[in-house]
Amino acid sequence: MRRKKQLDFSEIQAGAALWQLGKQPDSPRAKRVFRILELFVAGKYFGELSGLLSRYRWANLIDTDGKPYLQPPPDAHLSDEDFQEYSAVRALLDLAARDGGLTRVRRCLHCRNWFMALKRSDQVFCNEPGRFCRQDFHAADELVHETKLATMKENYKIKRRLLLKERERLGLRRRNAKK
Repeated sequence: MRRKKQLDFSEIQAGAALWQLGKQPDSPRAKRVFRILELFVAGKYFGELSGLLSRYRWANLIDTDGKPYLQPPPDAHLSDEDFQEYSAVRALLDLAARDGGLTRVRRCLHCRNWFMALKRSDQVFCNEPGRFCRQDFHAADELVHETKLATMKENYKIKRRLLLKERERLGLRRRNAKK
């Protein structure tokens, strides 16, 4: 049996940041972060990406375990939205620094929002509250709709036959049956 991969803090943090930014995808902050993400996923690490990342100032700090991490400088006086943007970019940088770190960051096939595949490695639809992208995607396909309808009709016929056989076995008569 395959064991589920244990998620680490940076993956969860990146997922939360993408979810927060996805609430307002048309905001300038979200557009900047999503553009950085697009360039990372495409493997275009130079040029435009360098220009976008130069916007952010970082203070290099060391945590209690001796690991370095990035933090906005204390004199930056960031608003909550700016701090959220910094956190999202830092989470993406942390993921990009790891081998295969961005493999779980994807675009939903239905709504095209960015999401972090936290549950399954082959997840292709977002699972945001109030959205049913997987169901909507498959419901929009006419072939799937026709196949589902045919299967439902066949299942109804089988169920009806079994019910009639059971009634006959119990000696019950059908409604409106002639005497």
